[in-house]
Amino acid sequence: MTDNVNKPEHYTQGDVECIDAIESATTGLTGIVAVCIANIIKYVWRFGRKNGIEDLDKADYYLQRVRTLLRKEETKSTAFEGLQEELQQQEKDRYFKMCIDSEEDKKDSKVTYNPTRRLKGLS
Repeated sequence: MTDNVNKPEHYTQGDVECIDAIESATTGLTGIVAVCIANIIKYVWRFGRKNGIEDLDKADYYLQRVRTLLRKEETKSTAFEGLQEELQQQEKDRYFKMCIDSEEDKKDSKVTYNPTRRLKGLS
């Protein structure tokens, strides 16, 4: 008799159960990406034994979803890196300008010795 809860036939091929393959395939993945990859594997795994093309359509749905999500994250990451680089360059430019301005201020402010000038408290 088949155990549809603990070892359903449509999730076992040879000696490998789908859940074991999913566990290995999603190691290191997290969140919705792990869920989508697990569902892709599940639906492709069982399509010939359970719901046929409907399962492939479901797998395709999750594949498109994870692809869109990863592209969005990639765009966000790239945009952030570009912004971060731009801010770092602006900070370097400000520091460089500050150093140049400081040097020019030193050149412009000539300190001269005036022997007749009296210091407060010494007269």
